Amino acid sequence: MNFIDQLDPELRVMVERLPTDRTLNLNAISTARVKMKKLVTDMLAAMPPVEGVASQDHFAPGSQGGPAV
Repeated sequence: MNFIDQLDPELRVMVERLPTDRTLNLNAISTARVKMKKLVTDMLAAMPPVEGVASQDHFAPGSQGGPAV
């Protein structure tokens, strides 16, 4: 059984849509965060609005001066 097979079906759909031409190097976490943020921003920008649904992003400060979460 691979990673995809273990995911919840609703999450599997999103993971399967992730581009395969962009690799993330987890040895450079800050670079990976920047790439992931761009990936998510691009994906969200491509999604059509859903009528009757409003959303907002909220961030909490990171611990000990870390990045917001």
